[in-house]
Amino acid sequence: MLETLLSTLKRYRLLISIFVLISSSIATYFTWQHFWPVASDPNWSYSVYLDDIPMVSALVIDHEGNLFVSQEFRDGKGLIFKRARDGTRQDIVTHLSKPDGLAVYQDGIAIGQEVDGAELLWWHDGKATPLLIGQSIEGLASDGTALFAVEDRKLQGRLLRYDAAEKNVEV
Repeated sequence: MLETLLSTLKRYRLLISIFVLISSSIATYFTWQHFWPVASDPNWSYSVYLDDIPMVSALVIDHEGNLFVSQEFRDGKGLIFKRARDGTRQDIVTHLSKPDGLAVYQDGIAIGQEVDGAELLWWHDGKATPLLIGQSIEGLASDGTALFAVEDRKLQGRLLRYDAAEKNVEV
């Protein structure tokens, strides 16, 4: 009887010890993230180009040197703005839902939206043209001809390839 009681107490003590170890590891990790954020090497230098821009998610520079910035707000409040080389700012596409991916594509900019059923847009000649419907498109890239899009979905993510000449999508 006494041996059974001691064996049970040892098991409980082991389980409590494991729980305390895991809990303290998690707490240490989050404390480290809060108090010691990423810092640059002391030999690097940088300057702030733009500030006070909430929810910036993606940046791309076009062939003319214009900077395009996505502000990743939800529910049609997201937008893409262009910062021209002369410093002027212009909202080019508004009413987006979580615009995330940006890429230089042909003579314009491709814009992904990280929500299911949203259009992947191609902004050119001052207008946005829908290319395809995606499911949480987050990353975009182009080889100059084709446009590649990554869908950010748990266990169901896909890499899409859009061919402008054929106007078709390959998975």
